[in-house]
Amino acid sequence: MTSAAPKPAHLNTLDGLRGIAAVSVMAFHWHIEAGSPMFQHSRLAVDLFFLMSGFVLAYAYDDRLKAGLPFWTFFIPRLIRLYPMILMGIGFGAAWFTLDWLITGEKTFTAPQFVMYLLMNLFMIPVVTWDQDIAMFPLNLVLWSMFFELIAYAAYGLVFAKARTRWLVPVIVAGAIGVTGWLIFNFGNSAAVPTGLGFLKQGFLADLSRIGLSFFLGVMIFRGLPRLNALPSIPVVFLPMMCLLIFVQPEGSLNWWTFLFTILIVFPFMLLSAIRENITGRYGAVSKFLGDISYPLYVTHLPVMWTLRAVLHKLFPELPIIWLGLIILPGCVLVAYLLLRFYDLPVRRFLSQKLKPISLNNRIPAE
Repeated sequence: MTSAAPKPAHLNTLDGLRGIAAVSVMAFHWHIEAGSPMFQHSRLAVDLFFLMSGFVLAYAYDDRLKAGLPFWTFFIPRLIRLYPMILMGIGFGAAWFTLDWLITGEKTFTAPQFVMYLLMNLFMIPVVTWDQDIAMFPLNLVLWSMFFELIAYAAYGLVFAKARTRWLVPVIVAGAIGVTGWLIFNFGNSAAVPTGLGFLKQGFLADLSRIGLSFFLGVMIFRGLPRLNALPSIPVVFLPMMCLLIFVQPEGSLNWWTFLFTILIVFPFMLLSAIRENITGRYGAVSKFLGDISYPLYVTHLPVMWTLRAVLHKLFPELPIIWLGLIILPGCVLVAYLLLRFYDLPVRRFLSQKLKPISLNNRIPAE
């Protein structure tokens, strides 16, 4: 980004967007549990995550990698940032499936499957089939996005940080084609997927398309800021409302091409608007809190949600589902905050001091 003004150390308006996206994903999974059609479009929040991630990484590292920053000096802090909560998310998932077996007597996996999935998940090795009927990370379903984040980080650090911007174009175009197929088969009028094209509905290639499009579109937006700054922006006060308008819609209310337009146009405009204004005061504190808990919440909410629901249902079998949600969702947020405060931050600080590639004091913007 070429500008006479120094870059701000932290893009705190992005924190609020990340927090809203994480809460929306949690609401999406809860409404599936509750059998509600609401929040079915919140899965697009992951594409917003990918877009912001690509932008923030380029914001923090583009110039430094071009100037010769070694790959591992770049990549190890990324592992430190992600892996402690990945391990906690796997631990929570393994604990949930064990608890489920103790409570119900039903085994989701055989013992050999459980051990195999545990080892694969710990090393972030996905379960990959052509038509993805089995989750990539069976012990914690959301880890698929963390896997592709790590793939994108490696590709960016090794190749694309030093490559000319035009080399991002084929990656983005290929991603857009794959995402179009994913949207048609998930949000189109026909539920039938032609034989041999199931990989576009779900699975490795569909998810690779999503990260390829949104992450590298974020990188391109950063590099195009001198020209893009001339575009009009959305007042930041409207950004949360836009998220809700997109994510809260009931299933079937929007067409696949509306989602494609959202990913290609609306989300980039939201990003450009968010980076132009750092909110302060009370709203800035709320935005920072949302950003801080967004990653722990995203990684742990599913096993925490399942565990709390099982325990509460056992204790209060007549409690209506709406009341369960009013207890469980704030419970997920509380667990995320406690993990951030007493596990994630101390562990990352310890690892950063031991490995010393980058101190936690030099915090990456919107991290």
